[in-house]
Amino acid sequence: MEVIESLYSGHDDKTMDTLNLMYSNKAEFLKKLPVLDEIEQVYLLGN
Repeated sequence: MEVIESLYSGHDDKTMDTLNLMYSNKAEFLKKLPVLDEIEQVYLLGN
C-alpha cells in the first residue's frame, strides 16, 4: 500500500473528467495533468 499512497493525489477527479481527451489526444491530456503518475507494469502475487 505504500506505493499506492505515494502516487500523486492532487488531481482528484480531474483525470476522469478528461478521460475522453486521454484516448483522443494523449499529448494534450498530459499537458493538462503534468504530474500525473503512470503505472507501467503490475505483478499480482498469490497467497
